[in-house]
Amino acid sequence: MIVPSRRDAVRPTPIARSKLLLVEGLSPANFFEALCRHLGLSDAIEIRSYGGINQLHAYLRAQAAGEDFRRNVQSLLIARDAEDDAVKAKQSVQTAIDALKLHPSVRTQIAIFPNEVAAGMIETLCLSSVADRPHYHCIHDFVVCIEGNGIRLPEGHKRDKHLAQMYLATQEEAQLYPGIAAYRQAWPFDHVAFDRLRAMLANM
Repeated sequence: MIVPSRRDAVRPTPIARSKLLLVEGLSPANFFEALCRHLGLSDAIEIRSYGGINQLHAYLRAQAAGEDFRRNVQSLLIARDAEDDAVKAKQSVQTAIDALKLHPSVRTQIAIFPNEVAAGMIETLCLSSVADRPHYHCIHDFVVCIEGNGIRLPEGHKRDKHLAQMYLATQEEAQLYPGIAAYRQAWPFDHVAFDRLRAMLANM
C-alpha cells in the first residue's frame, strides 16, 4: 500500500502495519510496491512517500509523534538517492532517525541508491540490472551520436535519468516512468543488482 505525501497534511492517514517503508517520491514508491509484490510482501509492508530529500526530517518527526506509529511500527526502512555523495546521504538519514530516539525494539535500516557507496539514484540501480541486455548498448551509441552533434546531456549521476528514459523507450508501452515501469517487469527483480534491497525488505 502506497500513501503519498501531501503538502497540506504531513500525516495523511494512520499507520496500520508494523513494517514502514519511507521513500523519496512517488516513482520510488511505485518501484517498491512492484518489488514487494514480486517478493510476496505487499500485505506486510506499508509504503509512504516523504516527498523530497529536504522534507524527510519534518515528515519523519510528524510520523513518529503519532500514537499509531508508537503503537504499530516495529521496523522502519528509509530509502533515498545518494545523489553526489552516498556517505553524506546515509548520514543525513541516520541523523533524522537518531533524533526520534526510537525504542530499541524498533528495527531501522537505510537504503541508499544505487548501492550504498556510489553516487547515483534509483535510475542508476535500475540501469545496472539491464546493462547486460544487447539493446542497452544501443543507448550509448545514441548518446555518442547526439553529443557528436552538439547535444550535451548532464554529467555524473544526473545523466542516468536520461539513460533510463531512453531504455524505457524500448518497451512496448510508451512514456513510462521508472517506478511505473517496475509494474511492467521492465526491471528484472531477480537480478543480482537488487540482492541488497530484496534482503532488506525480507529482514524488515
